[in-house]
Amino acid sequence: MDRLQPQRILLVDSNEPQRRRLATPLANHGYVVEEVHEGAHLIALMRSLHQYDAVLLELELCDEDGLALLRKLRDWSDLPVIIVSSLHDEARRVAAFELGADDFVPRPYFERELLLRLKRLLHSRQEQQPKVIKIGPLTLDHRRREVTVTPAGALNLTASEFDLLAVLMQARGEIVSRLRLAERVGREFEGSSPESIAVLIYRLRRKLAQVIDGAENQVIVTVPRFGYRLSIETLHEWEETPNRPGFAASPQACAAGP
Repeated sequence: MDRLQPQRILLVDSNEPQRRRLATPLANHGYVVEEVHEGAHLIALMRSLHQYDAVLLELELCDEDGLALLRKLRDWSDLPVIIVSSLHDEARRVAAFELGADDFVPRPYFERELLLRLKRLLHSRQEQQPKVIKIGPLTLDHRRREVTVTPAGALNLTASEFDLLAVLMQARGEIVSRLRLAERVGREFEGSSPESIAVLIYRLRRKLAQVIDGAENQVIVTVPRFGYRLSIETLHEWEETPNRPGFAASPQACAAGP
């Protein structure tokens, strides 16, 4: 997400007074807080989780087991999750970490400590994201929101196409599910679904094929019933033969649009 914008926190807790006691200091420290009182509401938000920077989740909810909800969330997203819960016996804490929680803060908690844990988690996630990724002739620059193909130049990508390619490049050849791609796609493609990801893949393949000979069906590989992956071996083969037909200069050099 754009770091010029306030960081957005999704707070999931069925206990309203308890939820408000946490939402207020978060807002006072500059976070934009959206409060959710049911697990069903969080499930409904799954496709728009890319709008948030972290989830604070209480395990004791009125309609859903918190650990089951965490499992569903992790099937969809790698968004940072801190469990803030009054249910903090050893078995639940271990289960939460096994299911992918990033941190666990038992109630009652020290407010300043919780805020510091959240700040450090968000900072750590930002640092983990590589600023520039290079695979074969493709170079993706997160800071400039630009993808270049050597020696053709910059690709003219929409924000959603850029985000999709970024996820595939970060996976470095591993399969990425359609659900994960749908969650990570940028705001331009609001309300994206696994089905709509196929449209973006088609558009991205066509743009790559304009500057890389035969790229339309070979660089982004469909893995039936699972998702997509980037063909690292194919990109490296092209890098070794940069003068082959298809490496033509791009007529435009445009960064990803808003």
